[in-house]
Amino acid sequence: MKKLIFSKSFRVFIACLLILAFAVPATASAGYLGDKLLIGQSMQRGDYLLSQDGRFKAIFQDDGNFVIYKNGSAVWSSNTNKNGITTFTFEQERGKPVIHGYGSKWQTVYQYGYRWGLNPANGKYEYYWGYGFDNVLVFDVTKQVDAWIANTEAWIPGHHGSTLPVNTPGDTLVMQSDGNLVLYNNTLTNEYYPNSGIPVWASNTNGR
Repeated sequence: MKKLIFSKSFRVFIACLLILAFAVPATASAGYLGDKLLIGQSMQRGDYLLSQDGRFKAIFQDDGNFVIYKNGSAVWSSNTNKNGITTFTFEQERGKPVIHGYGSKWQTVYQYGYRWGLNPANGKYEYYWGYGFDNVLVFDVTKQVDAWIANTEAWIPGHHGSTLPVNTPGDTLVMQSDGNLVLYNNTLTNEYYPNSGIPVWASNTNGR
């Protein structure tokens, strides 16, 4: 049997590759975005924001849901775990993070499938495979709608009263170490926030 003999330079090259492979830290994964999402940026499925203390994670999941976890337990979600979800974008035009989805509506269609009813083959009421009318959810892939949006119009009046316009945009989304996911406008200040940005929306999960 012939032996395979590798040159010294080739063995050094392989050793360097192995060192690099094991030297990459776990936090360098493609899904980790730090603790902030800035205006104009987007999240892909599996991307997440992690609070600086590491206890809170806001992740855009594979099922389309945007969820905040505290030490692995869910404390808030966008309730968008459904078919037709497409993208998570921090829109520049509106200054808000938005989860988009395809437009959809229920339609009655005639199709082949597993159904309950009168089986024409034997005249019995039973489950059978056959044609019939079904109500199905049909997606319009040419139309994008807001499946979820950071609703500043509802949040600002409850937090700021009438001192801040309800359509004030944000520019930075932060997963904070107190458990709150907060949308800030860092170009504005007021008497309550003289040295920092003004919050225009939050998940209200601090202290949970």
